[in-house]
Amino acid sequence: MTAEDQTDGTRPIASCEPGAEARCYRHDVSMTEGSSHTRDPISTRLGLFLDDLRSELGDAASIVVEARDGWRTFDLRPTREGALDVFWTDFYLLGDGSPGDALQVEAGHQGGRWELGRDQDDLLLLIDLVRSVVAGRVIEVFGPARSRVEVTLSDGTRKVEIGARAPVGCLPVPGWMRFGRRVKYAPYR
Repeated sequence: MTAEDQTDGTRPIASCEPGAEARCYRHDVSMTEGSSHTRDPISTRLGLFLDDLRSELGDAASIVVEARDGWRTFDLRPTREGALDVFWTDFYLLGDGSPGDALQVEAGHQGGRWELGRDQDDLLLLIDLVRSVVAGRVIEVFGPARSRVEVTLSDGTRKVEIGARAPVGCLPVPGWMRFGRRVKYAPYR
């Protein structure tokens, strides 16, 4: 491990823009062998998925990985205008040292937040949601302090999530999904 490598198994990505607020990291599963969370198949699979994305997307996106105590965030930022960022979190360790129990995916501006369990099925859903955003299969409808995000998965099913910002987003606005601004996001490539 070099001086630049982090003890949490991440290392800086040379291609990140200088002066960026967030630090860019690339996850490397082999760097963390022996730590408690890499023996976990979900964390290991997420590391492999991240490597796949970097290989597939190249310069079409940057990936920012930040590690905290017991959780790690992954922020996929497309370089193409009109494509949507996607962000996910792996809560691999609880405060008491027991294994984590949650994954979370976010894509959208108000809506688009899926809170998942932390098993194989939820991991597959996370991967499908991320790949669907990358493929541009996302529509977001904006209303007053709210949005509805619809992601079409690889099998054609749709996952929908509505989010709102208080206090205005808590007030009923009949018909906002019909008259709201509708955005179809572009694929990363």
